[in-house]
Amino acid sequence: MDGADFYTRAGNEMTWIGSIPQNGQPHNIPAEILLKVNKMDYEESVVDFIVKSKGSIDEWPWEYKDSRMTVYNYIFNVESNKVLLIILGQVPILDPIKLFQGEDLENSVISFDTFIFPIMKPPPSNVINLQKRRRQNGFKPSENV
Repeated sequence: MDGADFYTRAGNEMTWIGSIPQNGQPHNIPAEILLKVNKMDYEESVVDFIVKSKGSIDEWPWEYKDSRMTVYNYIFNVESNKVLLIILGQVPILDPIKLFQGEDLENSVISFDTFIFPIMKPPPSNVINLQKRRRQNGFKPSENV
């Protein structure tokens, strides 16, 4: 399985946005998502993409408790305003744009702190709050992804 999880990260807090069950490789993720430099734009584009990919934005789809077993993890880091990639929860952290452009893993490494994925079973409060906000705001995916 080559699924992907999507997060935002501010400081040490990571917030899960959603997951797709397959085709999580960088060349299958819309370039506009990988190029985002604004957290809100990233979240909106990711949610639209996940919904259209028949993924999950409401509940954790995996049997395991965190993203260390998910093949591809895309994280929008608020401090650098950049999307990062972690494969199977392992260091090194990669620049998905470089992979998308055909660079090999070695030339795609970014020097960065390690990440601690949140435990998703049961869902953490920041995910529950994000889901409530989506419902209150009448979330509807756009047609633009």
